[in-house]
Amino acid sequence: MAAPGVSEPLASALVGQVEFLAVPFLFILCLVALMLLAVASLPIWLAIRHIIDRRRMAALQAEWRREHFDADGTPLPPTAPGLCDACQKASEKVYYMPSGRRLCEACRKESSGCP
Repeated sequence: MAAPGVSEPLASALVGQVEFLAVPFLFILCLVALMLLAVASLPIWLAIRHIIDRRRMAALQAEWRREHFDADGTPLPPTAPGLCDACQKASEKVYYMPSGRRLCEACRKESSGCP
């Protein structure tokens, strides 16, 4: 039954038009919801990446500190491949001491770097 003052064919045409317009409206509504979800998830993704990058950077800095500083915090002398003066063995990592001696890691730990 049509509304008062509206003919039956016009009422059925309006109902068909409303149903026809509902599909694009729902499609656009879903697109807007997906866009809002993407915009809302971007800061979360960036925060997670920031936390991962900070942890990775801290691990790299700790590794660098272990390679360049002793356990008590004193800087280690420069290193290069060479021959140890104390044990006369070739090593990938020979410490060039300030005194001019070259010591491998084992000999440096034994003598604490003293000539």
